[in-house]
Amino acid sequence: MANAYERFNLHTTAEKFYIEACDDGADDVLVIDRVSTEMTLAGIKDIPPSGITRPICGIMGTIRLVAGMYLIVITRKKKVGDLFGHTVWKALEFDVISYKKTLLHLTDIQMQDNKTFLSMISNVLNTDGFYFCTDYDLTHTQQRLSNTSPEFLEMSLLERVSQRRARHTEQREASSSRKERCSAQQGADFHQLSSFSQSLVYCQQWRWTASVKALVLHAL
Repeated sequence: MANAYERFNLHTTAEKFYIEACDDGADDVLVIDRVSTEMTLAGIKDIPPSGITRPICGIMGTIRLVAGMYLIVITRKKKVGDLFGHTVWKALEFDVISYKKTLLHLTDIQMQDNKTFLSMISNVLNTDGFYFCTDYDLTHTQQRLSNTSPEFLEMSLLERVSQRRARHTEQREASSSRKERCSAQQGADFHQLSSFSQSLVYCQQWRWTASVKALVLHAL
């Protein structure tokens, strides 16, 4: 399985978003056209110096509202524990960025509707409990993963998402139809109640994990 990247820079210009992978040795840049919404893969050399740059922790996905498409990114995270040696992160803060540079194309009613939808999205993102892991599949149980084919284990995290837990199946299918080489930029985020703790049993240290009501929100 190809692991997803862990660190990114978001470069914003008037025409495009450039999402640069910042892991050691990485040269991939996901380019999103703010007009056509087309996504392509480029290199660091293709990032224009005129862009506004900011670090981000990951990509939650995209969503179409009344005003057009919006990009949702994770801007702050914290480590909450380890699962089978893989770091699990909790997403703490997000940003919802419009593809459109202005809202002048909207009527007053449309602007109010768009503001309402943005408020609804903000309420969801402010709900405590979004988790993700860049190198382990949180969307399947350990029992399920131990009984899968080698071909399944070679899939990217986005392609492997459990259908039973998917909240946005259409969004995932649309993402999967894009170029497979963008898969390292994509992952899966969990919305759930999780607890990581350590206990002493007969003088031996044990780590236990509890998860309740898992729901998936897919990246890109």
